[in-house]
Amino acid sequence: MFLLSVAPLMVVLFVAALPGKPLFGVLLLIGACRFALTAVYGAGGPAVLQPAAGRTGVTLAEREAGVRRQL
Repeated sequence: MFLLSVAPLMVVLFVAALPGKPLFGVLLLIGACRFALTAVYGAGGPAVLQPAAGRTGVTLAEREAGVRRQL
């Protein structure tokens, strides 16, 4: 239930961050997608969502590591 309530909030933050910090906004959007996939799987969704959420999380971690290296 927590993930389902945080995902829309992250989308709102994505929209707010997009004009000033687009890369941060994209990271927020990827995180929101991961939270939504995990929440739907946890609520009894199809099993295909579990690896999809995992792959999304790995993508998010790779992007964040790339951003940190640039700083």
